[in-house]
Amino acid sequence: MVISCPISLAENWMAARVAAFLADYPDFTITLNGTVWGDRIGEVADLTVAIKPRDEVLHGDALLAPERLTVVCAPGYTVAGEVLCRPGQLKGAGLIHILTRQDCWGAVAAGLDLDDLDLHGGVRSNSSNVALELAANGLGCVAVLRSLAEPYLARGVLTEPFACAVDSPWNYYLTRPARTLKPPARRFRDWLLDGNG
Repeated sequence: MVISCPISLAENWMAARVAAFLADYPDFTITLNGTVWGDRIGEVADLTVAIKPRDEVLHGDALLAPERLTVVCAPGYTVAGEVLCRPGQLKGAGLIHILTRQDCWGAVAAGLDLDDLDLHGGVRSNSSNVALELAANGLGCVAVLRSLAEPYLARGVLTEPFACAVDSPWNYYLTRPARTLKPPARRFRDWLLDGNG
């Protein structure tokens, strides 16, 4: 079976799920294709994951899990000589921006009532993974979907310096299948949606 998935989610979230699934179903064969923005790999995939705002969700799309946004930085990251521990300190922090359709910093600023946060400066990348690596290397803070940050948090190379439970306007969905699913793809889809995600 072929699974098409945005590359950041494929590397940071889906790979662990594929490994857990194959531990239960070792006779299955899976190809995990990482996509970048507008890639059209979905036409060859049995299952396709897409990130969508709520108003673009189609009948038959299945939510993987509700997402929330968080802010992460390297442990001990300082702003003006003080370890980052309060949202207000972000005004003096280096902001790392992910150049996608999702405006994570705008949503976080609104969710934390930081109306005067300067969203124009800082380091930029077109990849969530690169942005997370930049943060892990001490270049600043990144606002990101928490599912993408989880492996970095688990390894201790990034930390959440303060509570930030901002609901994400975007979520990952298993999209409506373009064709009837073969039994292995149906099994994986059911397994993933049955609380294994």
